[in-house]
Amino acid sequence: MLNFTATGLAHWFVMIGFGALLGTLVTAYFQLTNPAWTLPLIGHFVGYELFVEFIAAATGVGIVTLIGIRQFTRVFRKGRKSRFVIKKLITLRQLFWQLSFALSHFAA
Repeated sequence: MLNFTATGLAHWFVMIGFGALLGTLVTAYFQLTNPAWTLPLIGHFVGYELFVEFIAAATGVGIVTLIGIRQFTRVFRKGRKSRFVIKKLITLRQLFWQLSFALSHFAA
């Protein structure tokens, strides 16, 4: 995320967005019972509202960018099917040996 590439900036905006938009979740929760409720002190502050709008838009663009990058690399990098293939094979091998050990010791 410290690289100033499209991927790094998209990850940064998504990470900041999930934390910074906590105020909108709190506002939405309390507006279920009182539609006029706002955050104390900063609820109607224009700077906060502009910040929230910018971060929300940047987070949305970042998520769409990361989805596009993932789909692009999935289609055009045929050599690597999945980064989890080795882990799945190791896990299946371990599962096989554990099952064979359990069956040989407990079935006798």
